[in-house]
Amino acid sequence: DVARLCRRAHQMDPPVRAVFHVAGVSVDVVLPEMKPESLFEVADCKARGAWFLHQHSLSLPLDHFVCVSSIASLIGGLGMSSYSSAN
Repeated sequence: DVARLCRRAHQMDPPVRAVFHVAGVSVDVVLPEMKPESLFEVADCKARGAWFLHQHSLSLPLDHFVCVSSIASLIGGLGMSSYSSAN
């Protein structure tokens, strides 16, 4: 989907000048019960999504490439340890 959207972006007028990566997945689990799989599931969409966007938007005339985090990285709630870690 990312490759298709970036190819389509080349045809737009005015051209696409910015990419905003705001993906997020939340798996609610308290820290003592968190398993590596839950952290991977949450972090994967952020890391892999950013990499795919980077790879496929290299040929676009971008002024901005923005990856958005969440305030949860600083003040996450109970059960949000994997989400907070990913941010």
